[in-house]
Amino acid sequence: MSYENVIKAAMGRIPFDLAVINAQLVNVFTREIYGADIGIVGDKIAYVGPTGFEKLEAIETIDAKEKYAVPGLIDSHLHIESSMVIPTRFAEAVLPHGTTTVAVDPHEIANVLGKEGVRLMLESSKGLPLKVYVLVPTCVPALLGVETAGATFFAEDVEEMLHWERVIGLAEIMDYPGVINLHDRITNIVKTGVRANVVLDGHHIMLRNRELCAYASTGIDANHENFEFNGVLEEMRVGMYAKLRKNLFFLPEFVKQLNSIPDHQNIIFVTDDVLPDDLHANGHLDDTV
Repeated sequence: MSYENVIKAAMGRIPFDLAVINAQLVNVFTREIYGADIGIVGDKIAYVGPTGFEKLEAIETIDAKEKYAVPGLIDSHLHIESSMVIPTRFAEAVLPHGTTTVAVDPHEIANVLGKEGVRLMLESSKGLPLKVYVLVPTCVPALLGVETAGATFFAEDVEEMLHWERVIGLAEIMDYPGVINLHDRITNIVKTGVRANVVLDGHHIMLRNRELCAYASTGIDANHENFEFNGVLEEMRVGMYAKLRKNLFFLPEFVKQLNSIPDHQNIIFVTDDVLPDDLHANGHLDDTV
C-alpha cells in the first residue's frame, strides 16, 4: 500500500483491494446508521459513501447484505487471565467478534508472579493482529497484610513498568479507602502515575459525595464497579467515565434511566472478566453492544 494508491483508489483511478457493499454503517462521528459502501486499500479505508452512489471496482468484493459495519471495538478494562487462555488464543477468540484493541490489567498473574508475570503478558501479546496495551497493576496485593500474594508492588516498581513498551497507565486502583485516606503505598503509586501523565483507571464500590470527589480529584478518571444508575450519574457529573458491564443491561429500569441522559460521551462498555464458556457461547464486547 502506498500513499498515492490510497488517493488513486478513492478517486476511482485504480481498483480498491477490497470493497464492502450494501452494509449498514454505524457512524460514530455523526451517530447515524445508514446504508453504505466501503473501499479499502491495504489497511486504509479510502472511501465511504451511500450504498450504490458510486460503482466500486475492487480486486475482492464482499456483499454485506445489510449487516452492520462498525469500527473495531475497544475494550478498555479486562483481565485476559479470566478467560483462562494465553493472549494468542484470546486474540483468536475475540477478533471474529469485532474486538480489535484491548487495554488489559494483568493483576491476576502479577499477584502470582510479580513483574515477571506482567512481562510475560507483554511478551506473549507482541505482534498479534489484536492490539494489546497493558496497564500496570497497582494493587499487588490489593491490601497489605490482608492477602497472600507472590509479590508486592510499590511506587518504584510501578515507575519501572511504566517505561515498558505498550504500557499506557495504571490499572484499576482498587485500594480506594487508601486513596481517600492517604495511605502511603497507594498514595505514592497514584502520584507516580500523575507525574507520568498516564491513564489512571479506577475501581471503587459506591463512593458518593465527598468521598467520590476526593477519589476523582486525584486524576483517577474511570470506574467499572457500577451497580445502579445514581452512582453512574454521579460519576459522570464529576467528570469520570462510567464503565458498564453487560449485567447492567439486563435491568430495564437502568437502561431507561441511562437513555434519559442527554449525552453519553462518558459511558464506556467493558467486559472485565469473561469466562471461556461465556466467550465461546456469547462472544465478547459485541455481546454487550
